[in-house]
Amino acid sequence: MKSKLIYTSALALALLATACSSESELVQDIQGGNRTLTFAISTPTGEKVSYSRAPLHDEPEYAIKSLTLYEYEINNGTSSLSRVMKYPDGKGRDVINPESDGKGGYTFSIIVPAANDGKTYSYSFVANDDTTDPTVGSSAESFRDTMKAAIKLSEPQLEESEENTTLPTLTADILADPDKGIAMSGEATYNGSTEITMSEGITCKVNLTRIVARVDIKYSTPNLKLTKVELRGAPKSGYLFAQKGEGNTTEIPSYEESEYLVMQLNKNVSLPADYLKNTDDITTVELRKAFYLYERTNTISEGEDATYNGASVYIEYDVNANGETYKGKLDIPFRSTSNDNKCVDIRRNTLYTILLGNGDDPISGVVSAKLIVDEWNSIDIDEPLTDEDKEY
Repeated sequence: MKSKLIYTSALALALLATACSSESELVQDIQGGNRTLTFAISTPTGEKVSYSRAPLHDEPEYAIKSLTLYEYEINNGTSSLSRVMKYPDGKGRDVINPESDGKGGYTFSIIVPAANDGKTYSYSFVANDDTTDPTVGSSAESFRDTMKAAIKLSEPQLEESEENTTLPTLTADILADPDKGIAMSGEATYNGSTEITMSEGITCKVNLTRIVARVDIKYSTPNLKLTKVELRGAPKSGYLFAQKGEGNTTEIPSYEESEYLVMQLNKNVSLPADYLKNTDDITTVELRKAFYLYERTNTISEGEDATYNGASVYIEYDVNANGETYKGKLDIPFRSTSNDNKCVDIRRNTLYTILLGNGDDPISGVVSAKLIVDEWNSIDIDEPLTDEDKEY
């Protein structure tokens, strides 16, 4: 099976939305000898999927609601922040206006002084996050290596008078508020390089990547009913940019134990109140967007008493058969079931699906689970996907 990622490309039109307050100012600047630098941005959209078990995206999961551009001048290998430009709340000439193509692609241009010809720059982008901007003169490396997302999650707390009430859901859904969008980041490239030597007529590519992962839960067993779902060991915070390890490899961050929390089910996701066999026209339960979470490492300690140290999906359930109801619970780790039971790290921009089943077995506690891992991008393939294709 051939599989490749598809990113929607935006048209590179030099005179589209600009950092100027009007099109006439842009024309005036060009006539005065300044340059335009165009950015064609692609997001991990859900369009153009030939075959799929289910849609992997919807518009709130890839739309740009806000965007910040960080321009760094590079001299002798050292980067220095020269200006910050924003959509939609920049000021004066620091406003950028990305124009959508309706399919997850965006294009805009900025004015660059003609005096900058021959100078080298890099451009970092952050979408849908309002973290504190770095100071002018600071390096691109310090920003990408240390800056975390603005949203830091916390355990929901009950008031004393509400001791017996259900915990409020303040975690899974807040990372993807439809009005704010999912935080994404990326860097501009020209001819495959992030270091761009200025000249007239340049169009840079920017591939934005979500900084969070998503977890779905799916089952079609007619006599299984979930009564509780939560995600344990979710990081309270996450980095805007993927962290680099030795040899420029991607390094999944790990945190102190105090930096993890129990994440409640997305408030926009409801557990079915009955078994499928008692429900008309429903054959499969899909808890899409059950959780969004920041990336983290999952490990197994060494020795005879080896234990799993990582995130897990905890469920409580009822199994109904032959007039009897059996209760059970299952703590599902992010571990491979088809590759020596190795740990599976939580990676940004990745979709994890928990498949549950019990084969109509009426015995209490007999519920199996397997983990499916998908690239959370558009996929162009020439064969239908099956669960076995991506089983972990």
